[in-house]
Amino acid sequence: MVGTDLSPIQPQHVPPNCSFEVDDAEDEWLFKRKFSYVHARATVTCFKDFPHIVQSAFRALAPGGFLEFQDPTFPLVFADPQPPPDSPFARWQRLIVEAGVKAGRQWADPRNYKRWFEDAGFEAVAEEKFFISMGAWCEDPRAREIGKWNLANWLEGMEAITPRSMSRLGWSAEESKVLVAQVREEFRKGGLKPYTDYWCVWGRKPLAKTGGDDVAEPA
Repeated sequence: MVGTDLSPIQPQHVPPNCSFEVDDAEDEWLFKRKFSYVHARATVTCFKDFPHIVQSAFRALAPGGFLEFQDPTFPLVFADPQPPPDSPFARWQRLIVEAGVKAGRQWADPRNYKRWFEDAGFEAVAEEKFFISMGAWCEDPRAREIGKWNLANWLEGMEAITPRSMSRLGWSAEESKVLVAQVREEFRKGGLKPYTDYWCVWGRKPLAKTGGDDVAEPA
């Protein structure tokens, strides 16, 4: 199993069959092996050209190998009551989208993933959509528990992506910290009911029609 990221932020203690490499998925994929499975998750902000990434994964897979993407739609929407006009979180969403457009990394729409898979040549492409709340506001106990953890994950992610994103709009690091603090306080007070559709899309590279050595190695 090989994982890649732009920065060496992964843990040191991993299973013996797992390793991490610093790499940019938007560059040419130079792996010496063919993979049986490629997985990408939470990448809606990561790439300038998502179809290109899907095509790179197709080439890197052995015949019969699978590609799977898991991503939420963004911006999040709200169950009633709608947030007030001065909602810090609603403002944060608008600004993050604006910053992504300015950087040439417009937030991808996972509703396009199935079509991009099919365009790249994948077969048996399937998709599933899940409702996920942000915060513990759902009546269903399981959904409420998932929403609680999802909110914690989002707030942690905001700390990481906001300063760099806002810098593209001329914000200082201190101004970004203030906005994130305002968002945290808004969620602490309660009342917001954001949610998203979470998409899981997968497809199989067609099996080779003739014999050859294009066989997947453990990856």
